[in-house]
Amino acid sequence: MCLVEGCTKKVKCKGLCDTHYAASRRAKSEGAQEAHRAQARASYHKNKESIQARRKKAYCPDTRREYNRAYYQQNRDKMIEAAKAHAAKDPEKFKARMSAYYKEYGNKAHLVTKFGMTPEDVRDLLLLQGFECPVCGDAIEGWGRGGGGVVDHCHLSGKVRGILHSHCNSGLGMFKDKPDICERAASYLRKHYQDLAPG
Repeated sequence: MCLVEGCTKKVKCKGLCDTHYAASRRAKSEGAQEAHRAQARASYHKNKESIQARRKKAYCPDTRREYNRAYYQQNRDKMIEAAKAHAAKDPEKFKARMSAYYKEYGNKAHLVTKFGMTPEDVRDLLLLQGFECPVCGDAIEGWGRGGGGVVDHCHLSGKVRGILHSHCNSGLGMFKDKPDICERAASYLRKHYQDLAPG
């Protein structure tokens, strides 16, 4: 008889009747399925966290910037050839598009990549300076080369010092950013101004 208490049916397999043997098989199958589902859920959440972490890293500006720089270094020649081929198809259109791009984004990109500044940071710095060049004292009108404002920074530390006229910034560079050379140049000019002064 069946090993299940109270059952009087004949044994089918493993000491169980047809009914209890089928019930045993179903229970094992359901248990295995539940275990499989639990494992699948755990794997899904683990992979989901991993995918989200990778996506977050992929869209991080610093990570993207590092990736783009590395990609450019590895594929520089190929990218340059592709750009030349694209420009050759319609030179005038390409020139117009590039001019519009640099006018709108070029300086912003330069500020961020070289100095870690935004146009708003430049505006705040100009406000602190009263929109005047700290070297010559004249008003800063416009931006960029040709007498406009540019970011002045220390070439040793990389620290931004202020906003100067482009020619004032170039002048400091010509004097190698050394105060003693600037002071000797100032003394030299004062001496010759005194010689030119009427007796």
